[in-house]
Amino acid sequence: MAGTVQMFGLILVVLALIPIIFNSLETYNRNPDPRSKLVSRTSIIVVSICGIILAGLGIFAALNFGSVTISPLSILPIYVVAALVGLLFFFGLAIMIAKLLSFSEFKFTKMLLYVFGITIASEGVVVLGIAAPTYIEGVGWVLKRTVDFAAIQLIVVGLAILTLSLLSERMEWGSKILSYLRIVTAAIATIEGFAIMAFSTDITIEGIGGITARTVTIAGAQLGILGLGCLIMMGMRSNLSTPRLRKISNLTFVFLLLLIPVAALSPAFTF
Repeated sequence: MAGTVQMFGLILVVLALIPIIFNSLETYNRNPDPRSKLVSRTSIIVVSICGIILAGLGIFAALNFGSVTISPLSILPIYVVAALVGLLFFFGLAIMIAKLLSFSEFKFTKMLLYVFGITIASEGVVVLGIAAPTYIEGVGWVLKRTVDFAAIQLIVVGLAILTLSLLSERMEWGSKILSYLRIVTAAIATIEGFAIMAFSTDITIEGIGGITARTVTIAGAQLGILGLGCLIMMGMRSNLSTPRLRKISNLTFVFLLLLIPVAALSPAFTF
């Protein structure tokens, strides 16, 4: 019903306005008195909750929405809807992360690391939105739950990069372990992307249609690039706790970079 769509839009407007209001209040209360500190803490909590709700709505929409018919205008295909809910998830996480980092020292490399992590998780939401029985040429049919599992795994990898990065900034103990886990998580995303490149083939998604092997190759390549980008950002400046960890991150980057020609030499590789 039109009223349901209007209600959903109203919820999004409110969730967008709340962070703007609280950030404005915080800007006008930059004083050392206790009330100012209370406003800042309240702002962090409320804005973060709004971001989480927006991201949650993105996942909810990906699981429940299909193609949308807007009467009497046109039909939004399911892949367009999936892209829109992925964008909603991206903005929700971006709002939360930006607020949590608002009192930290600004570093361009750190910002890019978070953007790459959010993008990987958002791509998982997009895949979740278009998940359906899929025919892979040379393999056969893949069940919807298998595609769902792949999408959830992408979301988990992206969220792991974000969570481990946030924890490593706020925890002195265990920072080395968290840094190692971040390197491993970014490496997993990179390897998955290059694996998709190596085994790229034509696929057919029920309800969407055929997707060429070239498109699959591009999708795998961009996922691999995002993973490599995370490793690059970790290895620069002080995004990892010790020079040794930065060296390990750079060596992992070089090793994974050498996998690109290996993937290109695969018999199934198509571009």
